[in-house]
Parts: sequence; structure tokens; C-alpha cells
Amino acid sequence: DDREITETESVTCLAAMNGSKFGYALANGTVGVYDRNSRYWRIKSKNQAVSIFSYDLNGDGVAELITGWSSGKLDARSSHNGEVVFKDNFASAVAGIVEGDYRRDGSEQLITCSVDGEVRGYSPANKDSSHNLMDNDAEQDLIRELAQRKNNLLLELKNYSENTKAGKEVGGLKLSATTDVDGQHMGIIPANTQLQNVTASYYRDGQHAFSRPAPHQHHQQYRHQGGDDIR
Repeated sequence: DDREITETESVTCLAAMNGSKFGYALANGTVGVYDRNSRYWRIKSKNQAVSIFSYDLNGDGVAELITGWSSGKLDARSSHNGEVVFKDNFASAVAGIVEGDYRRDGSEQLITCSVDGEVRGYSPANKDSSHNLMDNDAEQDLIRELAQRKNNLLLELKNYSENTKAGKEVGGLKLSATTDVDGQHMGIIPANTQLQNVTASYYRDGQHAFSRPAPHQHHQQYRHQGGDDIR
């Protein structure tokens, strides 16, 4: 049957699927599946479908429609009813989706790349775990969160290392973090150091009065010229 199919927007992507099925994406954020001239399903998103691909991700023998979105979202939908069977998220828009033996183990993986150059590979699930694909989302989110924490800690460590190595000007003299001044070891003050202040009152006769720390500040000790401790 060579009947023409008309859609509501311009077609941006096509993907051949099992048998006579094919997936499609429109410029208005719509994706769906046809079987010959009959549309099985379609969904519409506020984001644009950048790339679509046919791949059996859940290992049931029937390829799902894999969609990469401009928001960075990646999802796999059943070719029969459009139900989401797997999803993932990139930090930037998806650039493309391909299939290849990335691990060189003789099996084909689904490979996705973002516009920032991040590449992720997905192997098909076995039959025993195919129904648990959506349960893996929480684990993947935790892995990404831990990876982000690791990157933040490494960045802080790098900044601290650079600060300790940086020179310091004292009276026109450039000192390093290990320079001694009057026998005292000099160090770099961390950027997040807070200055604690103490206020004190004096009598004119040299005797000291009570002193009061500023609100929420630690107590510090000062000495006036008379030699008595002021607290």
C-alpha cells in the first residue's frame, strides 16, 4: 500500500522498527509509531525530539523506540503502546543515538552522546531483569549524585592546593606558604574562614571593665597596655 500519510507538523526523524513498523518524530515535539498506514500511538512533549532509534533494550525480542530529547532526557517506549520502559537524563541535550560493539565483546550496545560530549552505553537486559528496568532509575540517580559530589570535592581540593602554593605579599615581600616571619610559620587562610569579633569597654584609669562577645561569636582574649587580660 503506497498511501500517503499526513501529519500535523514536519517530520524530523524516522526509524525502521520490527516488521512493518516505524517510528517518527515531528518538529513540534511529537513522537510515535506507525504500522504501515495505521498509527499505534503518539505522544507530545514540550521539548524537541533530537534523535530516535530502534533498539531492544528490555530484551523481550521486540525493539523499543529510543528517543533523545533537547532537554537531555533519554527514554525507551514500547513500540506497541508507547509505555516508557526505561529512561535516563543527561546534563545537556542529546546529540545522537547509535548502535555498536562499544565494549568489543561481540554484542551490540545502545550508545548515546550529548552535545557536551558525554557518552553512555546501554546493554540489553536479560529476560529475568527486563521488568526491572524502571527500578534502576533510583540507582542511576544515586550514582550520578555521588559522582557530582566527587567532582565537587576534587575541585575544592584543587582550589585549596592552589591557595597553599600561592605567594603572599607582606610589606612588599612576597612570601610562600612555608615562609617564616619573625620565627612564625605563615599559612594561607582558607577562603571560608570567618572572623570572630569581641567588643570591650575601658575605664580611663587603665582598669578594665566587662567585655561582651558579639552575638553568635566565639570568645577571644585581648591585652591592653596595662598588662591585664581583658575578656
